[in-house]
Amino acid sequence: MGRFQKNVYSNSAWSEAASGSDWLSIDIHDSDFATVEFCPKSGQGLFYLRFEPRDYFEEPAASADVDVRAEARALADWLRIVESREVDPALIDGAARCGGAGG
Repeated sequence: MGRFQKNVYSNSAWSEAASGSDWLSIDIHDSDFATVEFCPKSGQGLFYLRFEPRDYFEEPAASADVDVRAEARALADWLRIVESREVDPALIDGAARCGGAGG
C-alpha cells in the first residue's frame, strides 16, 4: 500500500493545517501523485505532481484539466511574494510533468 499524507506549509512551518492566510498544501495519494494547492492564488492555485486524477483513474470527471504552465507561473509568484524566493516556473512545470501523462 502506498503513502497517503497531507502537509500544509504556512507561517514558515509544515503542519497538518494552515495557520495563516498564505499557505501551500501537498496531498499525496497512494504515493502515485500529489495535489498541490496554494493561497493566495493568482491562477487556480492548484496543480498535480506526476498525474492528474483524470489520467490516473482513467476518468475524465475525476478532475478538471489544469494549465500546468500557468499554475507553475502562479506558484513561482507565490514563492516570490510569500517566501521571497525566486524559482524558475520551468522547474515547477517539469516537476509537475515528471512521469505523468500530462500534468
